[in-house]
Amino acid sequence: MAALLDVAVLGIGLAVMATVLWVVYRTMDHARLPVIRSEAHPPRATWAGVARYVLLTPVLVSFWLFVLLLLITAVARERNPEQILAAACAVIAGARLLAHVRTEISQELAKTIPIVILGVILIGGQLVGVEGFERTIDAIPWDRVNAYWLGLIIWDLLGHVAVVLVPAAVVVRTPGTPRGACVGSSHAGGGIGYSG
Repeated sequence: MAALLDVAVLGIGLAVMATVLWVVYRTMDHARLPVIRSEAHPPRATWAGVARYVLLTPVLVSFWLFVLLLLITAVARERNPEQILAAACAVIAGARLLAHVRTEISQELAKTIPIVILGVILIGGQLVGVEGFERTIDAIPWDRVNAYWLGLIIWDLLGHVAVVLVPAAVVVRTPGTPRGACVGSSHAGGGIGYSG
């Protein structure tokens, strides 16, 4: 009976962890600012979309950072707290950059790391233990966490500006293109924009 209870508790724990990891992956793998694209106008965003982006991005970055810090801390036996923090931030920064450039690759990065961590926990059983976990969490430089958190928010904003909005302002005229029409890359696959 005790073995059955252990299996049930482990199954519930894995289901909860997999759900949290899925939420991390699904919220991290695509651009957060909704951009309206049309042939008649350059890419633009609505005020409601910008407001939602400004309000949700700090919350989402906190969530991503918190979950990845906890998971990496739980399995990283050979890493110090600074390396754990840097690894969690690198995953977020890489996934967010790719979310603006190539969504498919961002999806792979955003889901691979959590799945690897889950696999290490399931197959390897390489958890650091409660004492090691608490010791590492207590040693994480929380003043740097705040700086990284702010840096990740700025990074995401710059990603939107550089990859989504700036190409709309760059006008490349090609021979034979009608006046007012321009060819530019409005996203990863390129597109057509118009200048006035």
